[in-house]
This record gives sequence, structure tokens and C-alpha cells, in this order.
Amino acid sequence: MLTKPLGTGIISTGIKRGITSPATARKAVKRNVQAQYSRRGKFAERGLVRAGTDVTGFGLLGHLGSLCRASGVGAEIFPDKLPMIANEVLDLIAQDCIPGGSRENLKTANGFVQWNGATEAQKYLLTTPKQAVACS
Repeated sequence: MLTKPLGTGIISTGIKRGITSPATARKAVKRNVQAQYSRRGKFAERGLVRAGTDVTGFGLLGHLGSLCRASGVGAEIFPDKLPMIANEVLDLIAQDCIPGGSRENLKTANGFVQWNGATEAQKYLLTTPKQAVACS
């Protein structure tokens, strides 16, 4: 279960390069500072959650891969169902707004992921580290 949509790191890179739209930048900032008291607590209270992690430096796949290895299980992700902060995230990926760590994360993920037709954009979305978005 994801508690926030993906794309913060990509949007941050676009902001640094001056190509993220103001609307998407505002969405990213709002999502980053907004507390997420979601259903995860209710699932945990019912004993349905046994592990969790944040999605930071290693991207969703890096952290999920670590959880799976430690637990002796696998996971299946449907990339076309991933929540994104905004559809503009895919446009930013197409413009190479990919944080530096993403390429290394993708190389690592290639060692344990069966991509089954995922697009390059989806691969980067799944391996991009979350970066904080702040406004001044």
C-alpha cells in the first residue's frame, strides 16, 4: 500500500531545471508537507501489516526488494496502476528529468525484477528516489 503518490524526485529535478509547471510544483510541495494519516494505521491495528518502509534513496523497487528478500516473499506491481502526483511526471521523465541516483537504482533493480513490458518511464518512476520538495 502506498500512502503517497510517486513522482516527487522527478518533479524536484524538473523544478531545479525550471521546467516543472507551477501547478505540479504546488501539488508536490503540498503532498510533501501533508501528513498522511491514511488507512495504513487501520490495517496495522487489524494485524494486516507486518512490515513497512519509506520510499527514499533506493526508490520503491529498491525498498520493496529489500522487504521481499528479508521476508522470503515476492511482489507483483502493475506499473500502469501506480499513483503519480501528476500526469506531468511522465512528460518530465521524457525530458530526462531523472534524479542522479535513479540510473544506479535501475541497474540494481534489473538484477531482481522481471519487467514484463514495463515502459522506460515506468521503470524510472519505480526506481526514482524521493526527494524533498520545499518552497521558500
